[in-house]
Amino acid sequence: MKAQVIAGGILLLMLSAHSQASSWRGIVPLKSTRSDVERLFGKPNGLGRYEFDSERAYIYYSKSPCDSPKDCECLVPNDTVLYIIVTPEIEMKFSKLKIDRTKYQRKRSTHLPTVMSYSNEDKGIIYTVDGDEVTEISYIPSERDCRKLLQENGRNKSKKKNLSMDGC
Repeated sequence: MKAQVIAGGILLLMLSAHSQASSWRGIVPLKSTRSDVERLFGKPNGLGRYEFDSERAYIYYSKSPCDSPKDCECLVPNDTVLYIIVTPEIEMKFSKLKIDRTKYQRKRSTHLPTVMSYSNEDKGIIYTVDGDEVTEISYIPSERDCRKLLQENGRNKSKKKNLSMDGC
């Protein structure tokens, strides 16, 4: 158990040094893999989620083939974390979170008038709030990480194209 905590701390430091995206318990979308998750938490329960005293989480991974090759999520290897959806199991007040709301885009739910989402694509995080209670936190790829993958893929395609033309 102690080794898992130390490994988790090291993983968290390594991942945070390479990414601007928000992380959940050391797991970062587009950076972490299924093996990273299972090394930290084991396999998910029979419902496909991880359960803790204060929250439960679903983790979604990349799969091949991907429907939209222009989408950054299609450019990562299989079993790379794409999204993490966390549901608090204890009361969490949005007003108590120390976030700068001016850096979040606010959107009202079309189905439930009391539900709002606050998203920050730079950080890769979305808070879903009902009244003042946080009902869900979604960790998504940050805009920066996504843009970087798309740029790298564009360079790799250009290099392949140039290599194939050199062979003519």
